[in-house]
Amino acid sequence: FLNAVLGDWDFNSFVTLMSGMPIGISRPSVNNGHSAAISNPSINKWFNTSVFTVAPAYTFGDVGPVLPDVRTDWTRDIDSVLSKNFGFAIADKKITAQFRIECFNLFNTAQFAGPNTAITSAAFGQVTAQANDPRDLQFALKFLF
Repeated sequence: FLNAVLGDWDFNSFVTLMSGMPIGISRPSVNNGHSAAISNPSINKWFNTSVFTVAPAYTFGDVGPVLPDVRTDWTRDIDSVLSKNFGFAIADKKITAQFRIECFNLFNTAQFAGPNTAITSAAFGQVTAQANDPRDLQFALKFLF
């Protein structure tokens, strides 16, 4: 009985690691020639906002579609599955019941969304949201026949 309950469990994990996406500043805006990257970004200051100004009226500015050296937060996510198969037969037909426990964002790691990139916003350069969901558990019972 003990082996039927505690034995033969399968464990799988999926690890996702990705660098952040490039950030684009709202246009029209002008860069003063300096990099906006900072060495230790925080949610209150993700990049150096002082290197940007609003472009004069009726001009395009000089900021490209994305910044070459400023990115959003990187992705680090571990999803895991714990499952167990129980075999039985009904009228000489083999049936397998699979019980699954699935966990998304196993370590409940927060991933920050991109910062506010609207140059005219009071929150310019600040991160105001989370990009991923908190830990999520899901239980399932699947029958294979």
